[in-house]
Amino acid sequence: MGGVWRIDLSPHAPRTLDCDGLAVSSHPSILTVSQSGSHLILTFGDDHRVELVGDIDGEVVSGESSSPTTAMNRGGRSPIHMQAIVDRQSGSDRLHGVLTFPNCIGGSELLFTATREHQADHETQEH
Repeated sequence: MGGVWRIDLSPHAPRTLDCDGLAVSSHPSILTVSQSGSHLILTFGDDHRVELVGDIDGEVVSGESSSPTTAMNRGGRSPIHMQAIVDRQSGSDRLHGVLTFPNCIGGSELLFTATREHQADHETQEH
């Protein structure tokens, strides 16, 4: 699981949205996964603004925001949740899942697919 993943949102996702500190757009985003055993830290975006703590159990990945998000600071509301399934059958590792934003105006669930990037591909994009 550990590594860099490129997230593509469902075609039905809003074009641009800022939910609980996570800027969501139709452009691919980056998910960085740090792993120790079954425990995961899931960091969204290049600027590492939103971090979820989770785990992997078989092929199921789940997590929730580890620190209060912007909306939580305003009203003590619920954390961001993520639930995904690992697909290892497609030739390259993929995640199919949903991000749930309990406090997001205009829709609280975003479907996504994430594809693991090879380390060399990510280094090339950074330079």
